[in-house]
Amino acid sequence: MDLFDYQGRASRVNAMQRKTLEDMLALAKVCAAENSTLKNKKNKDEFMGHLEMSPSTFSKYVKIGNKSILHLPEFVASMPATFEVLRLLSDQKSEDLAKWLDDGKVHKRMIARDVQQLMGTANETAGEERLLLRIFVGPNAPKEETDAFLKEVQELQDKYAVRFKNENVEKAKRERAYERYDKLVTAYVRKGAERHIKHLRDKHAMKYANLSASARRARWQFKEDEIALDKFSDLSRIKDVLELVGSGDVYDELFKEATSAHEQVMLDSARPLLSELPAPEHQPPAR
Repeated sequence: MDLFDYQGRASRVNAMQRKTLEDMLALAKVCAAENSTLKNKKNKDEFMGHLEMSPSTFSKYVKIGNKSILHLPEFVASMPATFEVLRLLSDQKSEDLAKWLDDGKVHKRMIARDVQQLMGTANETAGEERLLLRIFVGPNAPKEETDAFLKEVQELQDKYAVRFKNENVEKAKRERAYERYDKLVTAYVRKGAERHIKHLRDKHAMKYANLSASARRARWQFKEDEIALDKFSDLSRIKDVLELVGSGDVYDELFKEATSAHEQVMLDSARPLLSELPAPEHQPPAR
């Protein structure tokens, strides 16, 4: 090896870095594909029991694997072989990523702080944020003027690498995050309940297969409006239906699966927002 052939030596390092990035992206695709086949908590727990990475790391790889824009050749050619950078990029909107790439802001020497600065959330120091200023608005301040002021203040964030917190906006974000979480959980439980009721119908049909269709319907003890579920059915309605068909325990199991599944798939940015909220009110009622 020629110790003075710096270009050649650097080229070997660069080639290994490219290979590392390709391997991480390939692993992310495999994780995403495997995750798509894990339909319930039992399947996932069994799978994770054999996996040589933590559930948190697996979830991050899944997100990277599902972010298709990161796997485009132009992105692969520009990104660093840094897991933390990949993780942060996977959290962003695809349109923002495309713009950053077009603007030359995604590059091989990119570090996590660069992504945070693009997000507008970089800390002033590597430590915790510190409060620099509070601004109070009087009760009689004209809304038009305060809105204009807030707009100008927001434009200063990137210039001075600071973060302004608007309490009304933060509250709205928390409410939206909670609402999305609640909808995800409800949809999961509802779909599971619909599958379970279909299973009961199928068992009933098999049991009385030798009877006519009208005779089978006559032996079905539940009225359609009593067990009907639709997109407007909330958790309380779903629980009532499952208890009516003698499957109240199925509700509790579905709820546990739903909360577990969506803690993994929810945006990481929503999780700290949710942690600031009071405990969900839709816990399964005591049996």
